[in-house]
Amino acid sequence: MSMIPYLDGDLVTDPRQQLGPAMALVQLLSEHPELPMASWDVGQHFARLEGTLHGPSALEELSRYADVIGGETETEGEFVTVGVAYRTHRLATRWRDVPVHVRALIKATHHPVPALVSGGAR
Repeated sequence: MSMIPYLDGDLVTDPRQQLGPAMALVQLLSEHPELPMASWDVGQHFARLEGTLHGPSALEELSRYADVIGGETETEGEFVTVGVAYRTHRLATRWRDVPVHVRALIKATHHPVPALVSGGAR
């Protein structure tokens, strides 16, 4: 991974560079249909797979992804929109040689900031 994990992945200069992340998503969902639903993006600017989990159970769902694809989770930060505070947690790893970032977006009131452990949020 790069020194700045958010920038992990090659800069996309050709749409074919999106094939690796797209194929990794197909493989991940085919091989692990038990994983929770997420919103997915193959990255327009960086060749990586990005997923987002929403709702009160998103942090536990992020842990399930960590159990399957490995990686480390971290608290990214909090933001407020329409008077509601949200917190984001991110799992960053490589799966099948493709950079993968999965985010959990939760209302800040649903969970206190957890102790984050390599391999998943616990």
